[in-house]
Amino acid sequence: MFWGGATRIRGHFLGQVACGVKKCTKCPQAFKKQLQDIDQAKREQETQKRKVQDLDEAAAALSQGPTKNQSTLKAAFGKQDKFKINALWGRAFYGNGLFFHLINDLHFKAAVEATADFGEKYKLPSLISLRTTLLDKEKVSVAAELKSFMVSVQSSKATITSDGWSDTRNRPLLNLLMVTPKGEKFLESVDTSGDTKDANFIA
Repeated sequence: MFWGGATRIRGHFLGQVACGVKKCTKCPQAFKKQLQDIDQAKREQETQKRKVQDLDEAAAALSQGPTKNQSTLKAAFGKQDKFKINALWGRAFYGNGLFFHLINDLHFKAAVEATADFGEKYKLPSLISLRTTLLDKEKVSVAAELKSFMVSVQSSKATITSDGWSDTRNRPLLNLLMVTPKGEKFLESVDTSGDTKDANFIA
């Protein structure tokens, strides 16, 4: 038994040592193959997206026809600008106590990339819209995704896993998650105060 979220659970099944967990010796090969195929599809999608961006940048550079000196100067200033932007991102993480692995989150990356595509005129959503309009729309979207997810579970295998943590009042909580080849779903959170969290209790 180990403590961890969906990423560590997936790493446990796939034997990814970098996740800090031991390899699961009882994971069916068919299930492992499905997880590997999903990861491979995500990597290929990211690679293809980067290739398209590189082609767009190359086409834009060719259309402008800069001289060699101009290109060198632009590259030098570009490195300085990138360093400043990276420093600002670092400060945002450090100043707000954000988890470092957020930088690899697919939703986070999608938001950053969409912002870059929009351009310099984009303004971040207000605090009020984050707490009201955007939140309400996200609830509707997530509910629709969960409905589709539960329908897909009927035709595939699923594994129930647990993830222990403590809330702001230091209560020991146990999260229950459903893991399938199509993704993970949070089921419920149980207050385990006063209980011994051994294999029999979790089962």
